[in-house]
Amino acid sequence: KQSPFARLVGVGISALNNAETGDARIGIDNAMGICRATGATLDYIYLGNRDGLPYLLAIEIEKIEKSLG
Repeated sequence: KQSPFARLVGVGISALNNAETGDARIGIDNAMGICRATGATLDYIYLGNRDGLPYLLAIEIEKIEKSLG
């Protein structure tokens, strides 16, 4: 699923992998690409703060988190 998301937001797969595993924080340029493509905020990307997220995006994130247990 990373490859389609990487294409959608214009971020390299390795940058996403590193961010997901905690090996490296995603760079600001890549983070801004994610913001533009998804409506996520920098506060969410860097701090996990859901305030300011579009409602539907916040709901989808909650669904995913619940499914992961």
